[in-house]
Amino acid sequence: MEAETSSAAAKPRRVLRVLVVDDTRANRMVLLAFLRRMGHIALEAENGRQGVEIFERECPDVVLMDVMMPVMDGLEATRRIKALSSDRWTPVIFLSALGADNDVVAGLDAGGDDYLVKPVNFTIMTAKLRAIERTIELRERGDAARRRVEAISDTVLDAIVTVDRHGVIQTCNRATSKIFGYDAAELQGRDVTVLMPENDAAGHKLNIDRYLATGESRIIGSVRELTGRRADGSTFPIEVSLNEMLLDGQPHFVGTIRDISARKLAESELRKQAERLQRYHDAQQEETRLAREIMERQTHLPSLGDPKVQYSLQAAEHFSGDVVACARSNSGRLYAMLADATGHGLSAAISVLPVLAVFYGMTRRDLPITQILAEMNKKLRLTLPVGRFVAVSLLCVDESDRHAEIWLGGMPDLLWLDRASGSVRRFKSTHLPLGITDWDMREGHPIIFDWPAPGAFVLYSDGVVEAADPRGAMFGESTLVDILNAAPRQERVAAVGTALASHLEGFPAQDDQSLLLVDCD
Repeated sequence: MEAETSSAAAKPRRVLRVLVVDDTRANRMVLLAFLRRMGHIALEAENGRQGVEIFERECPDVVLMDVMMPVMDGLEATRRIKALSSDRWTPVIFLSALGADNDVVAGLDAGGDDYLVKPVNFTIMTAKLRAIERTIELRERGDAARRRVEAISDTVLDAIVTVDRHGVIQTCNRATSKIFGYDAAELQGRDVTVLMPENDAAGHKLNIDRYLATGESRIIGSVRELTGRRADGSTFPIEVSLNEMLLDGQPHFVGTIRDISARKLAESELRKQAERLQRYHDAQQEETRLAREIMERQTHLPSLGDPKVQYSLQAAEHFSGDVVACARSNSGRLYAMLADATGHGLSAAISVLPVLAVFYGMTRRDLPITQILAEMNKKLRLTLPVGRFVAVSLLCVDESDRHAEIWLGGMPDLLWLDRASGSVRRFKSTHLPLGITDWDMREGHPIIFDWPAPGAFVLYSDGVVEAADPRGAMFGESTLVDILNAAPRQERVAAVGTALASHLEGFPAQDDQSLLLVDCD
């Protein structure tokens, strides 16, 4: 343990300057806290244009870029950043809720170096940042090596070897001795093939003889990557340029030789890092696919096919924090629920699973709403961390008596639409969402409603009425009611979905959208 501590102290972790570009303040705060906890310096911008300005001024090492943002989106911002950093490598990692193949391709085509789908897996993010630290160090090492080689070239410190038409070494500079391990005196008068592996010697002689005979050669005046051989017999990659000169009317050849071992090592390490990053990405994609399949199996049950029920569920991300459920009790009563967990994505979807399990387990036994809600609250209090809760609309319908029990906790109004007149009756939430406090039996009293004429109950999440178009105008409850009243009875939910898509004008929804209709004749 002490040896490890001593080693870590001898070689401290690299501190990166990381620019976070995201228009959602909560997302920025989470990422900034995560980066600072890793010991990095975190910068922030709330849109693409501001991100480009900060990049140009602060020159960060890494950019974490959202895609969908006002003023300037992440794709355009990335193009501009890449244009500004043409002389150095600054990795841009997209963090987006858009995870389709074409979205990933668009991000990489815009210049992104990686693409992570929100919610971000911080374990993978940590590994990626550490990989980037190593890659930047390798690049800097490679850049430093290139600068050293350029300096050597400027001061004639590359190996420079002159040979006659027969390939015999005439002169060589000090760098030749340093690179190949020979004394200058040892090389003069020896065949130049002593500096190359034996299997390359025959080809070199053939190229020179062809050039002297025909005047045509692909090796004269060009730069090639070959293999050199040192005095100890070890081989290494070299970059060679060969040119002709005349001395005393006789052709001679000048070879400028550069050792490119460090560059090749850096390139090899970069390829390995790229492969690791790709494996991380592929693993995340597979985990997302598996999690989605598991969630689908638990949320789309056959009971949702009840002829009295119509529903739609549109996730803002890969996973929906909204859930709809419906079940018939043994006596024929219809229970319907729409639940909305805090947050979005996989964490929200997992949060709502205890509610689903209780709902389907207890409604079959025809248990009272109060008892069902108490059990849901108990499960959530046991399973959810502080700050997580689930808003619920719960409905129990007895069609034989035209009688309904309604309970709302933290949800938008539940609506009753009279089929004949189109009039609306609203039932407002008077209770807290589940999972916040211990259950109080006073919280469980439902609203009693006996419908006078055929109609439908409408349950929806706030993602429906608060869906905003590109100008910020919300969809609204009145629009929802108008569409439901105007559409044919079996096409009402589909009509709302079409209207929402038209309202958003192709922009992604910022929240999960769920709608549940229960017909009552």
